[in-house]
Amino acid sequence: MTAAMCPLCSDDEDIEVVRALDGGRRTVKHRCGYEWEHREPAPPGKNPTHTFDALKSRFPKPEDVDPRRLERAARLKAQYLTNRPDFDPEVAAYWARYQKIFSPEGLRTSDPRALKDFANSDIGAHPGNQATFNSAWNALGDTAAAESTRRTIDHLLHGPEDVPLEDRLQQLLTDAQPFAMTGFKEALLTRVLCVVQPERFLSILKYTTPAGGKPAHPVEQRPPAHPRRRRGSPTLRAPVSGAADAVRHPCCRKLIDMCPGSLGIKA
Repeated sequence: MTAAMCPLCSDDEDIEVVRALDGGRRTVKHRCGYEWEHREPAPPGKNPTHTFDALKSRFPKPEDVDPRRLERAARLKAQYLTNRPDFDPEVAAYWARYQKIFSPEGLRTSDPRALKDFANSDIGAHPGNQATFNSAWNALGDTAAAESTRRTIDHLLHGPEDVPLEDRLQQLLTDAQPFAMTGFKEALLTRVLCVVQPERFLSILKYTTPAGGKPAHPVEQRPPAHPRRRRGSPTLRAPVSGAADAVRHPCCRKLIDMCPGSLGIKA
C-alpha cells in the first residue's frame, strides 16, 4: 500500500488497514482513531495515441459549418473579387516553373540556385526567415545542400507509394530520414505542397505583430471550428493534411476563391 496520511492529523505513521474493498480501495485507520477510505493512486498514464484517420475525422464536415459563416464568406468573396477580379500572373508563372522543377525529372536536373531561391522567395507565399536553412546550406556547400534538398522534396512528393504523404511529411519534420535537409521544415515543406497541389493546399501566409514580433510563420488554412490540437500530440501531419482536405468543403472553397492572387488560381 502506498503511504496514506490522516486527513485530520496530517500524519502518515501508525496507519493500519481495517478492511480491503473492491477496486484497490482499503479502509484504513490512524492511531488517532479516524478511519477513511484510501485508494491506490492510478499509475501515470501515457499520452493516448490516435490513428491518422481518427485525428482526421475530427475536422468539421460541410454540415457542421454555421450558415452565417458561409454567408459571410460569400460576401467577402464578392468584395475581394470586386477589387481583384483576376489572378497575379507573376504568381501563376512562378508556380508553373516550380511545378516542373519539383517533378521527378526536374529535381534530378534542378539548378542548386533555384532550390535555394525557392526557400527565400516570397512570391505567392511568404516562408518567413529561413536563417537555419541558409546557414546549413552555406555550411554544406551548394552541391551537398542541393542534393539534400532534392532528396527531401523528392521524398515528400514522390516517396514510397505505401507510405502516405502525411507520414512522409511527419518523417521529414521529425528528422526520421537521415537525408532531410536542415531547416527545410514546416514552412518550406508546406510551401512545396502549395505549389504542387494548389487546389488542395493554401499558401503560407505572413503575419506580423503591431510591435514587429515574429516576422513570419507557416499558417495552414483552417476551416471554422478547426479542432484544437491536444497537448502532447507528437504529429503535425493531421493538422496540415486535415485542414487542407477541409478546404474542399463549400465554405472553404469560397475562401480559396477569395485568394486567387496568392494561389495563382483564377476564380
